[in-house]
Amino acid sequence: MKDISQAGCKIRGTLGFAQVGDRVTMKVAGINTPLGKIAWVEDRVAGVEFDGEMHPAIIDYICSQNSVNFSA
Repeated sequence: MKDISQAGCKIRGTLGFAQVGDRVTMKVAGINTPLGKIAWVEDRVAGVEFDGEMHPAIIDYICSQNSVNFSA
């Protein structure tokens, strides 16, 4: 994961790892993120749009456990 906000996140993978519209589930720092879908893909990076918003306190915790940037 490259960064995270209440509405989604940016992830990195191998070339061709995701396509726009793919449904995703993720677990970060032991916490399940909201379900989401791939909104865009550029080479090895993709944007995930969450189905619902993630609480700011959860984002703060995830960021404190990982080297992830917070995007408000």
